[in-house]
Amino acid sequence: MPQLLPISNLQHAIDLKHGREQLLYEIENIKNTESSYLGVTFHGRYQDEKILAIVRGPIIEKLQNEVWRIEEKLKQMGIDSHA
Repeated sequence: MPQLLPISNLQHAIDLKHGREQLLYEIENIKNTESSYLGVTFHGRYQDEKILAIVRGPIIEKLQNEVWRIEEKLKQMGIDSHA
């Protein structure tokens, strides 16, 4: 018999899955190099395409690490986050 997920963990798992989906959405928006969207706000006269290109990679990396962290938590709960 497969290991069952305690009902008390169900909402937590749903919240994690929603958080994962939001992060993946943000990553796709940031990867769109035609957009000035980064998911963060900073102001200054130096905010141009060069700055966006410099910060885009590290932001994507950080968000992807969060996705993997959430996927690991879901896996530990016995949930396939890709299903």
